[in-house]
Amino acid sequence: MFSLIPLRIWLIGAVCAALVAAGGYLYLQGRSDAKAAAKAAAQAERIETLRKARERRNEVEELPDDELERRLLDRLSGPR
Repeated sequence: MFSLIPLRIWLIGAVCAALVAAGGYLYLQGRSDAKAAAKAAAQAERIETLRKARERRNEVEELPDDELERRLLDRLSGPR
């Protein structure tokens, strides 16, 4: 049966299969890289959020009691 199919067709088929496999490999690598980039961006955003929360907490801890009370009342009733 194999002898009925010319060698040239076998070579063309093998080259096509290799091209499809290479394309699939590159596609999967691209997806993997995109996932890693998205994960790194999410981690960077989380770090920035934690840093800002720490700054706000430190700022509030350093406020005198009357200033803290005034800011809390401004949040509830709006600025005066």
